[in-house]
Amino acid sequence: IADSKKYGITAFICVGTDLESSKKAVAFAKKYKEYGAFASVGIHPHEATSEKINQNLSLEAWKELEELAKEPEVVAIGEFGFDFFYHKKEDLLNNQTKLAKKHLELATKLNLPLILHIREAFEPFFELIKEHPNLKGVVHSFSDSDSKLKKVLALPNRFYIGLNGIMTFSKNPEQLQAAKNVPLDRLLLETDSPYLTPAPLRGKINSINNTPLIAEFLSDLRKEDLKVLSAATTANSKRLFLI
Repeated sequence: IADSKKYGITAFICVGTDLESSKKAVAFAKKYKEYGAFASVGIHPHEATSEKINQNLSLEAWKELEELAKEPEVVAIGEFGFDFFYHKKEDLLNNQTKLAKKHLELATKLNLPLILHIREAFEPFFELIKEHPNLKGVVHSFSDSDSKLKKVLALPNRFYIGLNGIMTFSKNPEQLQAAKNVPLDRLLLETDSPYLTPAPLRGKINSINNTPLIAEFLSDLRKEDLKVLSAATTANSKRLFLI
């Protein structure tokens, strides 16, 4: 973090994935505010298993999450969403839907944008978001097809697309084509630390200071000037998260 300004990082978001990590994210953002640290609070869809769902839907948990979300350092609700990659759809759809609805209600109440995690599960997201056409946010770590990208961009909500180190080592032509086709005014950069470290640093712990590597790769892939891409993604982040 102390070196981050050398890499052009002026602000970043520490993302909560359950109640405890959301508490840590807020505390972290308060501690490192001078470096441009902000936070988001939310419960990841991996926390919607039968063993965890009742606790994560409890009144007490959501009272705590709402109080955290009111802190001035919090700029988004999430990450939350749908994920059927590791588990069978029929086992998790109901639980993940209940959890997602709670996040959407909180975001609406506090007028905060969303950080969405959607992996092999766009259809239930498309169905649920119909009820919240005024919410905006980012589909983080987007690694799907161009057809899914077009459906996200066609929603009445203004959703941005978060691209990260996956693109630097992806061999999937559909993923790379979608990355090329994200409109510049809808593109955000992210590291998703500590994983998804971009090439050529694979195998090392990821950090915000790797963001320029992602920008450079996308600049080459999309045939865009690096300064133009960097300025646009910075402006998009400020516009979405009001930072």
